[in-house]
Amino acid sequence: MNAALLLAIVMSTLNFTNAMLHMVISRAPGWRSARAFALIALTAAFYSATNVVSDLPGFSVHTYLWAARLGYFFANLHVMSWYPFAWGGSEMRWDAIPTRRKRVVGAFAVIGVFFLITGLHMREVMAPVEVRWAHITYHYMQTTRLGDLYGLLIAVMLLDPCVRLWQRMLAGEKGLWLIAAGFVIFFMCAFIEMLVVNGVIVFVTPGDVGFLAVVVPTSVIVLRRFIDDANRLNTLTGRLEIEVHDRTAERDRAEAALLESERLAALGRLAAGVGHEINNPLTYLQLSLARVGEHLDATRAPEPVRDALADALDGSWRVQKVVEGLRTYSRRHEARREIDPREAVHAALKVAGPHLRHAADVKLVLEPTPYVLADEPRLVQALVNLLVNASQALSGREKGGRIDVRTCVMVDGSVAIEVADDGPGIPDTQRARLAEPYFTTRAQDGGLGLGLFVTRGIVDAHDGRLVFDVPPGGGTLARIELPALATSPPVASAASHSRVPVVTGGGPPPPEGGAPLLLIDDEPIVLRLLATVLESEWDVVSAADADEALRLLGTRSFERILCDLMLPGMSGMELADRIAAIDPDLRRRMVFLTGGAVTADAQAFLSREDVVHLMKPVDIVQLRAVLRAALPVVAEGTA
Repeated sequence: MNAALLLAIVMSTLNFTNAMLHMVISRAPGWRSARAFALIALTAAFYSATNVVSDLPGFSVHTYLWAARLGYFFANLHVMSWYPFAWGGSEMRWDAIPTRRKRVVGAFAVIGVFFLITGLHMREVMAPVEVRWAHITYHYMQTTRLGDLYGLLIAVMLLDPCVRLWQRMLAGEKGLWLIAAGFVIFFMCAFIEMLVVNGVIVFVTPGDVGFLAVVVPTSVIVLRRFIDDANRLNTLTGRLEIEVHDRTAERDRAEAALLESERLAALGRLAAGVGHEINNPLTYLQLSLARVGEHLDATRAPEPVRDALADALDGSWRVQKVVEGLRTYSRRHEARREIDPREAVHAALKVAGPHLRHAADVKLVLEPTPYVLADEPRLVQALVNLLVNASQALSGREKGGRIDVRTCVMVDGSVAIEVADDGPGIPDTQRARLAEPYFTTRAQDGGLGLGLFVTRGIVDAHDGRLVFDVPPGGGTLARIELPALATSPPVASAASHSRVPVVTGGGPPPPEGGAPLLLIDDEPIVLRLLATVLESEWDVVSAADADEALRLLGTRSFERILCDLMLPGMSGMELADRIAAIDPDLRRRMVFLTGGAVTADAQAFLSREDVVHLMKPVDIVQLRAVLRAALPVVAEGTA
């Protein structure tokens, strides 16, 4: 095997391998453009394959002639394959080539097929070239003048994509200098081969090397891009894994938060139900104790008996406070009212008491401050969250820590409620993220990262600020700043939590002999005791349910109606609608009693401006004042 034959075989094999490599790469997503590189390498491989025939001895002239024809044809195709790379855009598509060049390439393809079929560019005359020092004999066929023009046309056509690639390289496109260098080598090899074919010099023809010189840079470019894409893909995969992990963790926290929200909602409903059930017996307990007290006052009972009664009354009011704390969980979206921040602190301490009892000593410094306009249950919830967080920061100590709760007025006039602990504190890098959703430093202990997020939402809704700082002794200080009101304290007490009428001077006394009052309640003891308390001023007629009340309304008229909200069968709300259809004026003179709004419909009903209601256990003085008011004006409060 001579050196020329070996060179042709090696070059053809290398080019064919490059073509297959590009075809494999082109199957990867986003790598369709590699097909253009595959076509460049494949046409070069076929051209070198025709040279294998020309370099072998022993074939007929006809065989060498067809090998020469195919060599020209594959050279023609090789030139055409560069146009998508040079003009086809980033995807190297034929349809992206400019129209004028498409026409030129189409005409060139027709010319190539014409010469392949007709063979007008070749003579059936062998023109062997012998390179004795290399023991090589090339079996070339002589070309016609038309063949010489065809060869020149191939060279000119190849110059067009060369110029385009040169322009792109000067414009700063990376990697094209390798192809530019390959084309320089290619044209040098083509020029040398032309001199050898025409007998000007005796040398080994380097045409196959020239084709490989332009194919190898394309392969290098493809592999570089493929490696870069693989590295980017690996980086993106790593980021995606982290993102999936974070999103999965967020989803898990969101699911846990949803479960927690549902649990709290269930607790709220339970608290409302429990409060309702407790308030009914608590009502007649307090009414009975009040009657006993009146009797003891009238009979001048011994002091120990009076003290025992006072203790019993104190216990009943303590139970009432506990029930009011339970209602904090069940009330939602209440109307705002003027409140004393110190009362909100006391309410929050009662709710958070189980968390604080064994974790810290609580020190209160509650300075008098202006009132704030707030939704008390939500403000209490925000304070409870801060107190619980402070207690958790102190958990794990053998000796309990200390929590300082303070109310004060800021320099700008706003009201501040501060909760400070002497715990380990929070790093500066984490302090700015404390109120972000799902951010928690206690994930291993089941923390969801929602407590402070909810707290900030409540504070923002009140046009306030939530600030975290480091107190002088270390630890963490959380401060709620709220706009101050320059008004007097509200008329309704903080403990009532009811929508009540504003009454001046107790209202006019009932008519002589007592005006008729319809009293409706399904609790017999409450019904009897309320009737006993009110009969000194009113002509009380009792009904145990709504149906009985409607029958009584059909037999006589009433000046007022005092109705329990939750009744068996037809509720107080439904009864109100029935009365409104019969006598709208009487409906406006209805007063409702409730042990707690258990359902959403009840909450919505109590929030209406035309509904006057009092919470059980009812304050008798307040109840009498409300019933005396001829046309009560509803004051803002919370249900």
